[in-house]
Amino acid sequence: VRGGISPFKLEVAKFLLASGSKTGDQDLLDELSCLTNVAKRSIAGVITTNYDSLAEETFAGYNVFVGQEQLLFGRTQGIAEIYKIHGCCQHPGTLVLTRADYDQFSARNVYLAAKLLTVFIEHPIIFLGYSINDPNIQEILRAIVNCLSQQNLGQLQRRLVFIEYDADLETPEV
Repeated sequence: VRGGISPFKLEVAKFLLASGSKTGDQDLLDELSCLTNVAKRSIAGVITTNYDSLAEETFAGYNVFVGQEQLLFGRTQGIAEIYKIHGCCQHPGTLVLTRADYDQFSARNVYLAAKLLTVFIEHPIIFLGYSINDPNIQEILRAIVNCLSQQNLGQLQRRLVFIEYDADLETPEV
């Protein structure tokens, strides 16, 4: 708090760190194991809005970029990287939680989209924790789409993978 971090963000981060990201559900552990094995062969990057450490644990060895600031100005290589665009519980000041945080995030979407475009063109990307219907992701994708021709849009479409949770589904759906 003395360093200028919101007490609210500190408490959210503390809660997430105390909760951990491990599960006792064997089905979920099997899914994570499968995802980890696929990642070793063909996943260049993971973009997530989740604040916990699940991505880092699942994709051990990947470089982690937390928040838009690190993604924009960090030395990304576009391979074996995790982009935590809404922050991380290990860095409470980076959490995107409040209306003001979201407004600032939206104001920087053009720069974020430009940075991500270079990654998207070269590699398949998995989006975890974001729905294709989310206004934030639509805003980022709209900025990217406006830069591409119709032919390149088809190529980009094949490289984006969205993993979403739907409590109403009884079985996984592709």
